[in-house]
Amino acid sequence: MISSGAIKFNYEMMLETRYRRWLMPGDTVLDIGAHTGRHLGAFLDCVGETGQVLAFEPLPLAFEVLKRKYSGTIAVLNNVALAKTSGRAEFTFAQGTPEESGLKQRVFNHPEKAHPQVIDVQVETLDAYCQHLNNLSFVKIDIEGGEIGCLQGGEQTLARFRPLVSVEYGFPSYSVYGHTKDTLFDFAANAGYQLFDIFLNDLSDRDNWNLCCDYICWDFFMVPNERVTEFVERVGQRH
Repeated sequence: MISSGAIKFNYEMMLETRYRRWLMPGDTVLDIGAHTGRHLGAFLDCVGETGQVLAFEPLPLAFEVLKRKYSGTIAVLNNVALAKTSGRAEFTFAQGTPEESGLKQRVFNHPEKAHPQVIDVQVETLDAYCQHLNNLSFVKIDIEGGEIGCLQGGEQTLARFRPLVSVEYGFPSYSVYGHTKDTLFDFAANAGYQLFDIFLNDLSDRDNWNLCCDYICWDFFMVPNERVTEFVERVGQRH
């Protein structure tokens, strides 16, 4: 029914519903791949004036939109990409489908519309940006295949704060970086995290993960092993 179009899901709204049950005033959030701010406003609403939101967006046009919309708020806007190492890097700007832009050219959903152009961007690591933080509750990563590199550049941060992480992970993007389904599963397991999908199905078993990854959705949660019960109780609650 999903493949025929009889059922459609608003994954962005589902994601927002989930993290609104997790975040509280005073929390710190990282919005990695903020684009034009679909979730940034909701994050600001969740954490309030006592919280902190750091947004990362390397695409110049999208970053200009963020500045117009969120300058004067508590949001800290960073015109950089996050990866495993720091420096300068080529970045593929999909001019017709900017939401598909990334450090590598992914498999576009509609290649005839993408019109890719290579630009130069600044690249930093997650660990470098988080050294000064006192807390970190939630990390959203949606960077068109660069998720593993971002996570690898943030291993110290994950170990220090143990935040909940939402990550988009799909074959058309992760494959061009040389990754497989197992890459994210192995990273999560080694970091002491358990995987759930956006529907909150437990994917801690590799066979279940391999069945679900790339099947219906590309939206997943990495949950610290020691916080799984808390995650299920808070995020899975019924209203």
